[in-house]
Amino acid sequence: DPLVDIMDLKRMKSKVLEELNVACLNGSDAVEIDPATGEAKEIDKEGACLDYTEKDIKVFAFAATDGLLDYLPEDIIAHHVAKGLYGVSGEDDRENGEGSTHLLTSCEDLIYAAAQGWQEDKGGRYRDDIAIAVADLTVPDNE
Repeated sequence: DPLVDIMDLKRMKSKVLEELNVACLNGSDAVEIDPATGEAKEIDKEGACLDYTEKDIKVFAFAATDGLLDYLPEDIIAHHVAKGLYGVSGEDDRENGEGSTHLLTSCEDLIYAAAQGWQEDKGGRYRDDIAIAVADLTVPDNE
């Protein structure tokens, strides 16, 4: 059976902003949202909390075949997709020499990584289908 879920993106963005604001009010220097739980957590970076708005919260979805998901965890896929959609994901990436990547390049890197996993495990005898689809779920300003 297909997995179907209906999400209210405006409500989701409001919840993320609320989590960020609560974390800042509680004295956290810097916070990020855990993609798995949607909760704000303190990160070890210098500086004060930023004044986030709904425009700062980005929402996207991806669908991937099991050939990709068998070798790459969802958080790694999400990180690469976010870099492809929105550019550099953080200061740490700039320090490590990682810059902004085109979405197609990000997806291609993920596909190659999964293909390498299949090659190493099956020695070229078998490889499952590997595909990914991405959608940017940006809410228009007028809604």
